[in-house]
Amino acid sequence: MSKSNDDKLFPNTKSEYGEKYSEHLIEQYRIYVENTDKLLDRRDKANTFFLSANSFLLSALGILTQFNFLILNVYWIVIASVAGITFAMTWMLVVRSFRQLSSGKFEVINAIEKKLPAAPFTKEWEFLEYGQNWKKYTKLTKIEIIVPIIFAGLYIALSILILVINNKSN
Repeated sequence: MSKSNDDKLFPNTKSEYGEKYSEHLIEQYRIYVENTDKLLDRRDKANTFFLSANSFLLSALGILTQFNFLILNVYWIVIASVAGITFAMTWMLVVRSFRQLSSGKFEVINAIEKKLPAAPFTKEWEFLEYGQNWKKYTKLTKIEIIVPIIFAGLYIALSILILVINNKSN
């Protein structure tokens, strides 16, 4: 964190703030870490939502295609697949957004830890080699981003398959 950002995070020195500076700093740190945990919960819920929605859409397409094309014609499958691809791309953007927000939050946590007696998050990140060594630690977003890519691939494959089958039958 740059000096100017450090000034924004700590606008008052300990002497300017007063005798409760350390007590309030620890309390703000605790609240901020709890808020970061809540962000991770929201991230899990978003992933669950997108996973469920994509699973439902693919399952519905699979079930409906079993009833022949009287119920669901080729164009509806392609349209649903395009919607699924759009959904998967949106999911990827949401994962990216959560990654960026989490990175920012941990930058703030690490900056606050410089003023505390211990710096557990900073040390943990150092121990994990800052996510640079995949044998030590693979960043969650690198794993999370694979799932929507797989779904997008399934939608693309389904569209191509349906179009090929339809062209052969015509």
